[in-house]
Amino acid sequence: MMLAGFNGMRWSKLQRELYKIIDDRINFQIHCIRYPMNSQYGSTDLPRYWITLDKEVIFDYPKQFDTPKDELLTKVFGNDHWGLIDIFRGADRRIGRKRLEMLAKKTHNISAHKVIKARLDLVGGKRGALLNRKGQSIHATYDVGGVK
Repeated sequence: MMLAGFNGMRWSKLQRELYKIIDDRINFQIHCIRYPMNSQYGSTDLPRYWITLDKEVIFDYPKQFDTPKDELLTKVFGNDHWGLIDIFRGADRRIGRKRLEMLAKKTHNISAHKVIKARLDLVGGKRGALLNRKGQSIHATYDVGGVK
């Protein structure tokens, strides 16, 4: 799939190569588009990737990953074989100390534990602190999954 920064020609070339290995007896298609976003602060392109089978969308990024805050820790992403969701959950600035601690107890992903620990660490090496949205320190003492 197209990565941020790739232009349309590179995506077309990658798409062509992918279609060489996909069984053409099924109606399987891979799509990618960039939406330009311009503002007074600059511009960027936001990608959308989706896969269809018989015209039914079976994968859609970012739509499938747009999750309300109150569902973030409970929503199950069935095809997350690499544990990326827990890594992103640990990095999500909307998640506070208590939810990070809940996530740390729930996940077995070492990389997610490293991200959670980083969120709980204070600058200067003190364990167990997190800054809230206002930049105020929230204190906690928590050892995340043995990651030190």
